[in-house]
Amino acid sequence: MLRFKTALAAALIFVIFAGATESMASSTITLQGQTKHPVLANAAVEVSAAGNQTVMGTTNQSGSYAIDFECTVPGGMVTITVTGTGEQSHVGAARVVHSCAHLSANADGQGVFAVGPISPISTAVYAIVAWTLSDFENLSPPWMRSALEPYRFAFEFWVGHSTVTSSLAFLNTQEIDLPAAASTSLDVALDRNLLAQSAQGVLDIAQAADYDRVLNPIYLDPSLYLPTPSVPATIVTANYCVSLLTSCGSVFVIDVNNFGSFSERGGSSASEFRFRDREDIIFQEKFVAAPGTLRAIRAATLDGSPLISRFLVQTIEGQQVEESSDLEWVEKLYANASEYLTLVGERNRTVRRFPNNPEIPEEVFESRRPFFLTGFEDTSELPSFVEPADGDQWVLEFDVSASIPELDLFFGPRADRVTFGADGTAVLERADTTMQWTVSDGELVLEGGGLPTHRYRLTSGEWAKAYSSMVVRAADSGEPTVSADVVGLSGAQSLVFDPADVPGRYWSIAFVGRLLPSGFPEPPSYFVQALEEGGTGWSASLADPADPKPDSARPLQWEVNARGEVVIERDFGASGTQLRNWTLLKIENGEDFSVLEVGPALFASPDFGGPEDPVLPLDTGRLNIYRQLPL
Repeated sequence: MLRFKTALAAALIFVIFAGATESMASSTITLQGQTKHPVLANAAVEVSAAGNQTVMGTTNQSGSYAIDFECTVPGGMVTITVTGTGEQSHVGAARVVHSCAHLSANADGQGVFAVGPISPISTAVYAIVAWTLSDFENLSPPWMRSALEPYRFAFEFWVGHSTVTSSLAFLNTQEIDLPAAASTSLDVALDRNLLAQSAQGVLDIAQAADYDRVLNPIYLDPSLYLPTPSVPATIVTANYCVSLLTSCGSVFVIDVNNFGSFSERGGSSASEFRFRDREDIIFQEKFVAAPGTLRAIRAATLDGSPLISRFLVQTIEGQQVEESSDLEWVEKLYANASEYLTLVGERNRTVRRFPNNPEIPEEVFESRRPFFLTGFEDTSELPSFVEPADGDQWVLEFDVSASIPELDLFFGPRADRVTFGADGTAVLERADTTMQWTVSDGELVLEGGGLPTHRYRLTSGEWAKAYSSMVVRAADSGEPTVSADVVGLSGAQSLVFDPADVPGRYWSIAFVGRLLPSGFPEPPSYFVQALEEGGTGWSASLADPADPKPDSARPLQWEVNARGEVVIERDFGASGTQLRNWTLLKIENGEDFSVLEVGPALFASPDFGGPEDPVLPLDTGRLNIYRQLPL
């Protein structure tokens, strides 16, 4: 995995290293906790924290432990690893706890700190923290809290968490064998090559019933979840992705009366919220639990109508059929996976209906298990926007969805370069409009300009990927329209491409934060565009961006237009012409090019009604980052 470093922009300097300044109430803490799924009896326990002496201990017959730990360096991040013995010697587990200072300040009167369960869910979190800090900071455990803090609400659990948890569950129950190079299942979680072997092993043997049998005891264990948050005032809670070109998850806004709104990228609705740990059942379709153990917040509408409906027309047996995809409810669950990090699970129920064709039966899709993402329980611990200075420029996304009929495409939220003024104005370059900005309760608020009001909440600083992760909520006349996890780029300059510097191979590094390639455990595939001197080139998907040009490569042409933008044209023969446009924003390390990218968009050939001279609509676009390699 490649490593990327950037300097923090002035607009993003906020106090994030609180762990280094916390005071110690007591240096000796007794850590008490339990291993689960499996319970590890007589297992070896190791407690570590950067700058502090590592301590060893043992679990009892019930898989519990109580270990005295001397915390002398407040900012050391306490982690616990456990290794099974005897017939469980193949099992390894771990948990990221919190800083020494936090543990000392929150221990009880006897100096005891109760640690949450060490399980496959907590072990997957530990693994992803280790991958991230290794890839981007070249660090190995034990860690200081200051190393984790910039990533605290920006660890990318998308894909990785479920893959690790599933592999651990099948390894721990010996449904599949450990790879020869691994001593324990924790070794597999920490090594992505070994993880790929095990994940493939699961895919080779497991059917739906096997996943239910092996995973449901873990995912449906109420003790592995935290109680739902209280609502003393309106709270905003969310889960999200942090990679470029990706949006997932959703936002709940809940008032003291348990009403509010649900929103995601696809839309929003007014909602009623049920705090289900104040009811009798969690996962009602799976099992009955005692009152108070249900740990989920469910969003649904008051009248039973869908939260969001999506409509499309498809052809079935030669007949055009209208279909609605109705999202009926969404639940959020808060995993007890770390005292320091927040992991939010989501379940939902979607029903496909055919309103004009009652002879076609409905199809129900209900989550079998929660899917975990990065998130926050409320906004109190998130970083705050610092008021932008006069002339500061950012690239931000806006909810300005529109249909482009001539492209037969629908463009969702668009990225635009925003220039902030000391007079409170925010000029959107491509939208050609002016909004008003304020910073309120830590959020950047943009209003006016004929657009919905946008509220941007930072979830990370400008870290190794050269951009900031955010959750944005848009509202029109006070009514929410969408919420999305987006990225913003600070210091976006007005740059132009020099044709002499353009030639090279380009591949997007947008997904490096995802840590596992799309399609994992399949090997990664990189879409490479080779822009050669003279305005010609080729494109292809390669196992490595530096691999030789394959015979299957598709030819392309490129130019730098009068605005200093790169325009790439790929010939798709009878299917038409594909266009892509790059506006240069920023160059890092002489090789990473941040661009506003429009397209790719495929225009039909003139023989099939397409335009003679297709032109991309530049008011659409997205933030992308390309790495340039030599030809």
